[in-house]
Amino acid sequence: MKNSSFSRLLTLCLSFSFVGALIAALLGPRMITWYAEPAVDMGFNCAPTVAWANSALLKWQMWGAVAGILLGFSALFFLSKRKKSH
Repeated sequence: MKNSSFSRLLTLCLSFSFVGALIAALLGPRMITWYAEPAVDMGFNCAPTVAWANSALLKWQMWGAVAGILLGFSALFFLSKRKKSH
């Protein structure tokens, strides 16, 4: 019974850590863009460049997450299929 409770707790903690990482990945670039915008007009503004870089970062993070999910599910599928055949 203890092993099952620990496994459930570990799964819950990892699930919420992934949710927290996803929220940080989605909100972080917007906060950085907001922070990089100057309060007064100084003749230059790096906010558009920061916004572009953050959107590229967010796009590649999402592609990486999708690739990781697909690789994880395919590995799980093949490993479970191998165990059933033995």
